Order: sequence, then structure tokens, then C-alpha cells
Amino acid sequence: METRLFQTLLEQRACSDCVLKPMCKPAIVKPDELERMSDHVLPRRSLGAGERLYARGQPVRSLFVSQAGVFKTETLASDGKLQVLGFHFPGELMGLEAIGGRRFRADAFALEPAVICEIPLTALETAASRQPEFQHHLLQAAGSCLADQQDHVELLAMRQADERVALFLVGMLERAERLAGKEEASIHLAMGRTDLASYLCLTIETVSRTFSALRDAGILGVQGRHLAVLDRQRLLGMAKGDAAKGAKRA
Repeated sequence: METRLFQTLLEQRACSDCVLKPMCKPAIVKPDELERMSDHVLPRRSLGAGERLYARGQPVRSLFVSQAGVFKTETLASDGKLQVLGFHFPGELMGLEAIGGRRFRADAFALEPAVICEIPLTALETAASRQPEFQHHLLQAAGSCLADQQDHVELLAMRQADERVALFLVGMLERAERLAGKEEASIHLAMGRTDLASYLCLTIETVSRTFSALRDAGILGVQGRHLAVLDRQRLLGMAKGDAAKGAKRA
């Protein structure tokens, strides 16, 4: 089952989906810059928690940038179970991996109340034709996507459960810091543990045990989906695979 699952992830995960590495990428350009490049960016619209943004198999006419709120992408794995492929945060471009086939390869849902900008492909093409630098970044993002996918799949295949969770949390922390423009000591998880377990290819019980171990070790303060990072260096040590700096393995 794991081999099939990793193959699914390799084929369908977008480079912007991954938070298992602390190397999150911002959107290729900011939404206001796209608005200046083209008159075709649609007005922002709101979605409620649980509302679907786009569906697997739907023709791709637009890409999306979240202005507020977190999204998840998911699909059916070969065993018929839902598999979370990634999470998208404000400022990140969604749907880039679908351009080649011209159809979305996953379903995207808002995990919380959200606001998005819809950017038609025609607007992207116009921007790319008028702005060589933008075209370069767009091609660079598409080209590096394949290498990032392989790296992330190998990461899932090789790492222990506590390392996966720690690396995910480090990525979340760095995303929060990028948005805030300053160092942060807390993390809010928009996703539940069921989605998190699916994304990390772990059981819900393993995720819960790992959070408990991090709490008991004094690395995290855990209150529902709100996490306080009490020992940043030990969390970073776990993310790097240094068990001596982390909690007891789950």
C-alpha cells in the first residue's frame, strides 16, 4: 500500500503543497502585482469552511491565490481511501501542477473561512508574455516542481513518525513567520489530526502520541489546535533527525 501511496504523491503533489521541508515558497508574484499586469483577475471571493474551491477532473481555466484561510488538496488513493496531498496557505499559488493536463488532479477545500483571488490562465499567459522576469519565475517554479516532489516523497519514505511531525511543525512555524515578518512562538493548525495523519502517511493514533510526547518533553504546549513552541532548538533537532535533542520516539 505504501508503494502505491508514494507513487500517488509523486505524481500529484505540487511543489507548493509541501510543508515537510522548512523551505516553503511564497507565491510566484503577489496578487496585487498580477492585478497590475492584467485586467482579467477576477474579484476576490469568499468561501466557507469545508467549501470546495475546485474538483478533481474539472477543466483548469484559472489558478488561485489564497488571500486568507488555509486550503487542503486531496484525492482518492489507489485503495479507494481519501489521501490528503497538501495544504495551501495565504500567498501561495494553487493549481500550478494541473496546467500540463489542463484538468485539476485533486479536490481543493477550504479548511476555514477563506478569501481567494482567481487568476485565469489567459491572464497568466498575458503576464508571462509582457514580463520576461515573471515568465522566468513561472518556468522555474514548474521546472523545480518535479525535483521537489521526488525529495518530499523520499522524505516520507525514510523518516520516523516523530521526525515527520517535527518537520511539518517547523514548516508551519516558518510559514507563520514569513507572513508575520517576525519570529513566532506559536502555531495554529487549521487542519485536524485526521487530515494531518493522512498528509504525513501516519495513523491518527501515531500523530496523537507524537504530540503527547512533544508536550511531555517540554517542546510544545498543546491546547487543541493551538501549539506553543517552548523549545525551538529541540524541535529543530527532531526535524533534522537528531533523536537526542527531541522527544522519545512514537
